[in-house]
Amino acid sequence: MGLRTLSAQRLQAIIFGAFVQAAPDRLAASPASGGPIMNVNAIDNKTGRRVVASIDPITGGSGGDPFDDGTEGSGANNSFMKKTPVEINEAEVPIRILRYGLLPDSGGPGLHRGGLATVLEFRAEAPNTRITARNRDRTRFTSWGVRGGRAGAPSIFLLNPGAEGEVNLGNTDILTIGPGDEIRVASGGAGGWGNPLERDPGAVLLDVQRGHGRRTTTAWSSRMAPSTARRRRHCALAGLARPATNSTTTAPAGTNSSGFGPRRITPR
Repeated sequence: MGLRTLSAQRLQAIIFGAFVQAAPDRLAASPASGGPIMNVNAIDNKTGRRVVASIDPITGGSGGDPFDDGTEGSGANNSFMKKTPVEINEAEVPIRILRYGLLPDSGGPGLHRGGLATVLEFRAEAPNTRITARNRDRTRFTSWGVRGGRAGAPSIFLLNPGAEGEVNLGNTDILTIGPGDEIRVASGGAGGWGNPLERDPGAVLLDVQRGHGRRTTTAWSSRMAPSTARRRRHCALAGLARPATNSTTTAPAGTNSSGFGPRRITPR
């Protein structure tokens, strides 16, 4: 029964994926998915009692549609899921939340971009902390786009991200970690709708300023080689340096890579 939710989400994607073949001008791209509800089972160091808590749902946005971008972080399969405030989690569960928010640049590029994923990072503060992250997927096969829209980013599940011993946990759903170990988990991003090269330059500029325009500008570089003048115009409007003919365009120096504030840094 533990995978019933995942089965329902895949069935939804299959049904709408079939319908969109017949009516691509009326239906949205694939919603984000692949994120679990994170559960933590540990002994509280202060009280000695066992704590079993569902700390947060890791959801994603809806797919881009014929009329607008997808919604960010919600509106897909888990529209009505409510998060637990960070302060409550830290008061009740022996973990330290390092980051919780939208994952920049995770939505699929398109005329209308796919909605962003949600990302959570936390650190264990008790030995033998059991983490359960069921209903995860989209690590290999990502949310599809429509009418030239690109796929969303894959989901993420990492142990000790950025450290020498970083481990990509893939579709692992249960693991035990100790004090100081960190977890990063994110859902996949939603698919885009329509050709990303036709996206309004003002919207692209806003994407870049918010830190999630790299996938769109990469799409320009890879698909607009025959139209260098048009590509230069888009990049100029987005505040980017003139690209080389066969290079990948990146955001200007100094651009906030996250767009949602720095990662929370706390002493170990």
